[in-house]
Amino acid sequence: MVEVKDHILLMVSQSENRRLLTDLLKTEYSLLFFVNEKSLSQDFDLCIVDGLALKRYQCQLQARREASEPVFLPFVLLISRPQMKIINDVLPAQVDEALVIPIEKVELLGRLKALLRSRRLTLELKAANEQLQHLNAFKSRFLSMASHDLRSPLSAISASAQLLQNHYHKLSRDKQERILQLMHSGVKRMTQLLNDIVIINQAEEGKLTFHPSFFNLDQFCQELVEQFQMASGSRHQIEFMSVTDSKTDHFKLFNSDFKVYMDKNLLYHIFSNLLDNAIKYSPDGGIISCKLIYQEHQVICQIKDPGIGIPLEKQQKLFEAFVRGDNVEKIRGTGLGLSIVKQCVELHGGTIACESQINLGTTFIVTLPYGYEKFH
Repeated sequence: MVEVKDHILLMVSQSENRRLLTDLLKTEYSLLFFVNEKSLSQDFDLCIVDGLALKRYQCQLQARREASEPVFLPFVLLISRPQMKIINDVLPAQVDEALVIPIEKVELLGRLKALLRSRRLTLELKAANEQLQHLNAFKSRFLSMASHDLRSPLSAISASAQLLQNHYHKLSRDKQERILQLMHSGVKRMTQLLNDIVIINQAEEGKLTFHPSFFNLDQFCQELVEQFQMASGSRHQIEFMSVTDSKTDHFKLFNSDFKVYMDKNLLYHIFSNLLDNAIKYSPDGGIISCKLIYQEHQVICQIKDPGIGIPLEKQQKLFEAFVRGDNVEKIRGTGLGLSIVKQCVELHGGTIACESQINLGTTFIVTLPYGYEKFH
């Protein structure tokens, strides 16, 4: 791994002092040299300035320091020993420390490292604060979304239950079954949302774990497809197929007992979210395909739908929480499913990609290693 060096800007007018500092610092730091005022707009971690430059660019230095707040940006004044008597009591407001020349390399590096360490602490504090703000915004938005999405099915279930209670004997058998189906659908939506809440919370806290086992992936997917086909009705036709890449040395893959070493629970979240989206965003029905392509060291899972497609500008942020296409209109959804899918895929050491065109459909491509490396 390449070490990233701190950047030090030298605002030193006297050429001999500039040469001396360059020789002392060039192996430890990445050096930048002041040319004009524009040099102060560069990204640097510490600035060494002499008296002449300080006097000439006093206002610009103060402005640069203020622009960096709340991150600490250290400025060091380079002075001679006679000058040290002048500022012995009060250090100029624009600088944090004074270096008296000549100076030993060990002392110079030690004092600069102390200042840079303070800067790194403020950078880490700023990053932590931004992360905290992001998490707070995420949780606020999530709670708002969850309360809204839970309220809708709860209201539907409550209204349906009241209708059955008050008018059960007046309703036809078909009407009764329809109301029960609506209640079941509401319960299913709430269960899915609560599962999403659990997964997202585990992921945010770093507690989403990987527990693999050996199982037959074809059988797993076939059963899941059958469940979704039964739930979606006749409007959608869900096809499952399993093939082996012709370029693969694949004799063992023809065995119907071939097993992968993956996490069934995480895999369920991957496929159920993708299949649910394929059905949900294909409101006109059609054929949805779930295809497994076995290769030498990995399996490629393709889930393709003939649906509304995803706008190109949304595809780059598709796997971020709460991101949904502008064309979803009244189609229900939280914008959490694909974020969960991505995290589950990455825990397997896999990747996910998307190919989509408006009104022509979407294909999600999940690549998963067989997992034997983790086993061994």
